[in-house]
Amino acid sequence: MPLLRDADPEIRTQVVRILGDAASARSEAKSLIPLLADESPRVRVQAAIAVGKLREPAAVPALLAMAEKEFDVPVSRHAVI
Repeated sequence: MPLLRDADPEIRTQVVRILGDAASARSEAKSLIPLLADESPRVRVQAAIAVGKLREPAAVPALLAMAEKEFDVPVSRHAVI
């Protein structure tokens, strides 16, 4: 979990991907919500996909904010959906 705050965006991206694919990470899904506003687009996209896979209802407002902000970016729009 400390790697979610790593300075390297690629490290954050890969950790989010792993957590999104791990069924046992359901209890950690809320810790992914702040990453929906990360400075890195790759981290934001993977965080959106991960919270969807983990079915985290608390992420809905952040996902809607991300969709509104990045509506013109097809990859981001797809990740939010």
